[in-house]
Amino acid sequence: MSEKIQLPDAERQTTPPEPRTPFQRKVRVTAAAVLLLPLLWYLVTRVPTFTPPSLPSVGGFSSSAPVYTAAQLAQAKCPAQPPALNVGSNWNPSEDDAFAALAAKRLSSAVQINTVSFDDLPLDATDPIFDKHYKFSKFLESEYPKLFKAPISHEYINTHGHLFTWPGKNKDLPPILLMAHIDTVPVLEATLAQWTYPPFEGKISVNATKDTPGTWIWGRGSSDCKNSLLGIYNAVEKLIDEGFEPERTILIGNGFDEEVSSPRRLL
Repeated sequence: MSEKIQLPDAERQTTPPEPRTPFQRKVRVTAAAVLLLPLLWYLVTRVPTFTPPSLPSVGGFSSSAPVYTAAQLAQAKCPAQPPALNVGSNWNPSEDDAFAALAAKRLSSAVQINTVSFDDLPLDATDPIFDKHYKFSKFLESEYPKLFKAPISHEYINTHGHLFTWPGKNKDLPPILLMAHIDTVPVLEATLAQWTYPPFEGKISVNATKDTPGTWIWGRGSSDCKNSLLGIYNAVEKLIDEGFEPERTILIGNGFDEEVSSPRRLL
């Protein structure tokens, strides 16, 4: 089930309206007709009609879709992707047990830091209600120290957002931006009994259930989107260890209120 399903509104007690008489209903229908007839007349007589170009009939069926020339289609075609360049060691993370264990431990720790967002959070990011994000920042600084020193520069955006800049060798190339967010959606107290493990325990399990063979990390944010967040950090850390120098500048941007439409990113 998606973590982004809208929560139901609280039930509201309302007083049922008084039933209308047949005369009242007739008056309402007549008034509606009087108001709509001029609009219908305008639409029929004044608004020009549009007939899109049609494709030739194919196999007895015709289409009203617009016709495009071969040149137009060729121009709109996505460019072919070049083959991936293997500029590092022939490292396979799925065969590196030490790396897998470290990645699992890091994600488990990140899940244990409650960074839930709510719709009614204040816009002022310095409000004490956001202080939980200081704990997450300290976690990042202690777990990924190589990302917080040269050649990578780090900035705090609006108190709790993060922007990392890894300068590229070719300044003429546009940068790439890697993004992930720190916050998660809430956990309804009424749903706690439905969790296999508590939502902020960050449980690491092995073959816990028949539907979860292998190693799993359980908890809010483990799949949206602290897994992506730490995946980026793990990859950059590995590249730094290999001595990689990017050709183009790499930007890493991490917001802290994505789940509530990110209104604080520009403040």
